[in-house]
Amino acid sequence: MKDIMTRVKKHVRRVLHNNRGFTLIELLIVLAIIAILAGIAIPRYTASLTKAKESACAANVAILESAVMRYWADNDFEYPTGLTVQDLVDGGFIREEPVCPVKSSASYTLDSTDDYSVVHNHN
Repeated sequence: MKDIMTRVKKHVRRVLHNNRGFTLIELLIVLAIIAILAGIAIPRYTASLTKAKESACAANVAILESAVMRYWADNDFEYPTGLTVQDLVDGGFIREEPVCPVKSSASYTLDSTDDYSVVHNHN
């Protein structure tokens, strides 16, 4: 067993102390593998990032709808005219006006025609 280990050590030392370096073909193969992996990973990453932003928008809408329902319950189950997101912030129903992660200039508005549903404007 000791003889085998001695031979393995000698072989490893010989390989590690080789001053030859890498050939151009070896470098190109490694570069091609990295490019293939990047070509697979980057589109998946951007797609998952977009899905996460859309999910965050949906969560913002759900939070605003919940705040409107709490506002409605605190005000004797009557919808006031002209309710805004800022009214929900001022009333303490939400901490701050949510910002759209998809498009920061987009806004959330409350539509009073359908019992104050939340409308997300991407304009």
